[in-house]
Amino acid sequence: KISTFNQTETGYPTDQTIVSLFEKQAVESAEETAIVFEDQTLSFRQLDQAANQLANYLLTITKNDDSAIGICLDRSTSMMIGLLGILKAGFAYVPIDPEYPIDRIGYITDNAKINTVVCTSDYISLFQDASIKTIPLDKPTEAYLATTIKNPAITIKPEDLMYIIYTSGSTGRPKGVMNRHAGLVNRLLWAQDTF
Repeated sequence: KISTFNQTETGYPTDQTIVSLFEKQAVESAEETAIVFEDQTLSFRQLDQAANQLANYLLTITKNDDSAIGICLDRSTSMMIGLLGILKAGFAYVPIDPEYPIDRIGYITDNAKINTVVCTSDYISLFQDASIKTIPLDKPTEAYLATTIKNPAITIKPEDLMYIIYTSGSTGRPKGVMNRHAGLVNRLLWAQDTF
């Protein structure tokens, strides 16, 4: 029957976030390889600790009303540390391509109310607004290096915002498309089950 054939509904946990799923994996597979990029390899433990350090540092330098953190990094292990660190701090990330024109970068940081950007020292000059703090992962400060590598003591909920990605803007001004942890968890677990 068609009604039986079309029943594709699957139950997924509604209490999980990308952060909680990663942290569980980091405990279960601490010494296994999490990332390989060119000649760099990070275990789950190393990735988790590096992301925790960034997350805890972000929590010391950001304001309570910040909700989104910019990330302007090339594909690398640092990008994964940056994304995960932002999420573990309870913020949404906003990817900013360093190839964007300065006007577009300014529009995105203004529109998303970004006060902090995780980047490399090469990209600091792209953020010309003096009120925007930059965190160059390739040249960490002493305060950053002194930050704990333990999980941040915060609660992240499935309904919390995970990211804002800006459209191309080919038909007008770029628009921020938002997604929450719950939406990505469902897609991630569906993909694991399906493939």
